[in-house]
Amino acid sequence: QTRCVEGSRDATSNSFLPPALLVEHDFTRGPWWPGETYDVAWAVEFLEHVGRQYINNYMPILQKAAYLFATHSTWGGWHHVEVH
Repeated sequence: QTRCVEGSRDATSNSFLPPALLVEHDFTRGPWWPGETYDVAWAVEFLEHVGRQYINNYMPILQKAAYLFATHSTWGGWHHVEVH
């Protein structure tokens, strides 16, 4: 099973995935609680965009997977609030 969680309308409207697999959610507004568990969570260039004060909003979804793969930018970029 695949589920894609995106933080913007632009990302969901331009996705190649079928709409049934997409969830639009802004983690600065609260958590999103998936009902299912997953084999893998893949956070691609996500963590640097959400401030540390919102960690309790996105950790529940990452904890629903047996494995977590995360990538991050090392050079800055648009709205990178957590690049150290």
